[in-house]
Order: sequence, then C-alpha cells, then structure tokens
Amino acid sequence: MCYHNTLKKTSMQIADYYEASFEVDLWEEVYHANGFTHPFWPVIGQKNPRELQMARWGLVPKKSLGSMDTQVTKHLNARCETVFEKPSFRNAIRQHRCLVPSTGFIEWRTWYGAKIPYYVYLCRQDLFSIAGILEEHLDTDTGEVYLTMALLTTPANRVMETIHNTKKRMPLILPRDLEQKWLDSTLSEREIKLCALPYQDEEMQFHTISKRVASNVDPFDKHILEQVSYPELSIQTLF
Repeated sequence: MCYHNTLKKTSMQIADYYEASFEVDLWEEVYHANGFTHPFWPVIGQKNPRELQMARWGLVPKKSLGSMDTQVTKHLNARCETVFEKPSFRNAIRQHRCLVPSTGFIEWRTWYGAKIPYYVYLCRQDLFSIAGILEEHLDTDTGEVYLTMALLTTPANRVMETIHNTKKRMPLILPRDLEQKWLDSTLSEREIKLCALPYQDEEMQFHTISKRVASNVDPFDKHILEQVSYPELSIQTLF
C-alpha cells in the first residue's frame, strides 16, 4: 500500500505543472509525509480542474458525521480492483476523482526479517500524479467543510514486487497523457478501469534510505531521502 509520500516542489512549481491556481503561496517542500498523521495535501479535483485545493489525507465516506479529529473511518488507500464495490468508495470513484501531486513515495522491503526502506520515483518526471478519490466532510465541531482523499493502488509492477515484497502493491501513477482523462466526468466504469494499470517498471528508479524514516516526524527534513547502503543487500541484487 502507499502510506508515505513526498512533494519536493514549491507552490509555483506545482501550479505551473497543472496550469492551475494555488491559493497556498507558502507550500513548503515535503520530504516525508506519513499518511497516518492525516496531513493536508494539494489535489486537483473533477469539480475544479484549474484550481489546486487542500484535502486531508484519509478519506471519510460521505455518510460519516462528527468531529474531524474523532473520525475513525479514514481510508488512506483504495484498491483499484474493489473500489467500485466498496460502499465507502463507489460514489467517490464515479464522481470525485482527483490528481494527487507527488515527487516519489517510500516503501519497505522485507529482507530476512528486517524492513529496509526504499525511496521510489520516476526516471523522466520529477513531479507526477497519483490517482485519488475525494469526499467532502462537515466537521460538526467547527462547521468547516473539509475535502478528504485516498490514494488508489494497483497490483505491483516488476520493480515494486521486489521492493514491496509482502503485499506487492503500488500507487496508481498516471502517465502525463492520462491525467486530464482521469478527471473527465463522462468516463464509464470500464474507461476508468482502463486507466488503472501499474506504471511501467522501466520508467521507475529507487534507492535505499535510512531506517529512521520509520520514526521521522519532520516532513521538512531534507536529509531523510539521502541514499544509505545496506551491506546485507549486496548478497543479492534486485534483478
């Protein structure tokens, strides 16, 4: 699954990529966002494809009520294979798809009982979109309306099968030419499913990083993604 994301870009760079306005002028480059802390994240939704909005990571189904801070039904990910069947997701996948900007994500490889973190990113794009879904949530304590979102995941490609070698999942990364199509409100269920394919493994690259990322709480730590070598991995290469 995908619970750790990065967005090492400024507000202007993100806005330029999507040709959209971004009201958050002082977005700081994020080197490690842990989904379990439910951070706010910029997204492009179907309703406003020329505006970047902030959504809280952790989708709250439309039927849920209550205080945002006490919600227990916060979905970080949704599987492409079952997203049309699950009551929590089927409305959002049909009507509220979104693009979630990313510069790379973090996943763990199990190696003889140890967990080794990898930073995974694209060869030719330093900024890309992960497919997501949105829902609005009314916080009954404050009266504010929040956007909440979840990332879609697919079965792993060859690269991610080796890195994420337990669950063998990966985020649904959209090729540049499918980003606007993903937001098209006229897409049928079949057309949406045709977009939900694992990204080409030859277009991805990766390196191992420090295990302290597991306990890192500073999203602005520039050193957290630096390459770290693990001698035990030299016994066998990835491929």
